[in-house]
Amino acid sequence: MNRYLAVGKGGFKTALVYRFHFYTTIFTAPVTLIIYYFLWQSIYNYSGQEIIRGFTFPALISYFAISMIVGFFTWTFVDQELENNVRHGYLVGFLLKPINFIYWQFMFEAGFSFLSVILEMIPLFLIGILIFKMQIASWSYFILFFVSLALAIVLDYLLGYIVGMSTFWLGKISGIRKLKRVSLTFLSGGFIPLAFFPAGFQTVSHYLPFEYTRYVPINIYLEKLSYLESFEMLGLQIVWIGIMFFIANIIWKRAFKKFTGAGT
Repeated sequence: MNRYLAVGKGGFKTALVYRFHFYTTIFTAPVTLIIYYFLWQSIYNYSGQEIIRGFTFPALISYFAISMIVGFFTWTFVDQELENNVRHGYLVGFLLKPINFIYWQFMFEAGFSFLSVILEMIPLFLIGILIFKMQIASWSYFILFFVSLALAIVLDYLLGYIVGMSTFWLGKISGIRKLKRVSLTFLSGGFIPLAFFPAGFQTVSHYLPFEYTRYVPINIYLEKLSYLESFEMLGLQIVWIGIMFFIANIIWKRAFKKFTGAGT
């Protein structure tokens, strides 16, 4: 366990080196939120309705603010790292060490993302509350939100890990990685709440893992779910993590057979 904690510290130190990326987000995130604000303000004013698909205008702005914060936490580059390590044969170095790559990379990203909490999440959270009047969850829902967020981080990571392992067969997956990021953001409710989609789409979405990486944590924060429903969602997140972890291990065993020291 100590060696994985050391990896997390290494990830944090690496983030400090590339901290300019986080500084830019301090400016780009509020601008994005401003765009959402005026866009949806026009939509609400034009429709003449105070509630659209269960969202008041303040609640919807809170939704987008929390969505961006969740995105900071769940963002993962494990697919990119797998592609790089497999194509160039760097994975050999990990296989020769008494560590498991899936855990090593997760801890590295956890340390890397910790700086995101300090430089991205906290400023955006304060801006959302002070300027955009973002909804503040009660303490009980706040705790449930962070539990759900932690599970969403793991689930999103496993999805990225599975996509990354396609490198063993395809060699280069930069296009697939981009498609995965856009598709996951769309299907998880990152661009627009899933409540705005047709009922059939929402029904299918419940049986897919994507909404549990963003839409569910956000709805818990906004207190749109009862306590019982929130615990049910947490349970489903755990189930999906178990399923994705099982699939990831099966694919890894098959992918390992295709790997050589020089790559694929």
